[in-house]
Amino acid sequence: MGADQFTAVGYGESANDAFRSEVDNAKWHHGHGGYTGTIAEKHSFRIVKLPEGITADAWVDTINDSTLFAGGDTEEKRRARVAAHLGQHDSDELYAEAVRLEGQVLDKYGPAGAIRLDNGDSNTQKWMFFGWASS
Repeated sequence: MGADQFTAVGYGESANDAFRSEVDNAKWHHGHGGYTGTIAEKHSFRIVKLPEGITADAWVDTINDSTLFAGGDTEEKRRARVAAHLGQHDSDELYAEAVRLEGQVLDKYGPAGAIRLDNGDSNTQKWMFFGWASS
């Protein structure tokens, strides 16, 4: 079986509430049979700190592109992909953090990544969940 990338934005009183809501929602829309390639396949999440000056979408893309792909991918190509996402914020420190996180949240059987997003003055928390899921 393969894997698909996913992102899901959820709301709740806590990260756990938002995660459970998004998992339940994905199961409702994609079924309970497994291998949906969505957050429905995840059982847990790991909170990821958003670096200052970088959007959540850019940081998720950076982590996703920090993977060394089979078939001739090189460290130099990976470094260039990460630099393209980070732009003016590119640094060896952020590159190393993206590679470290890639190993923690991009396993199709491991936890999802979770980034807290700004939700204005609302008491409800807003979270972006991301990763790879079995399909």
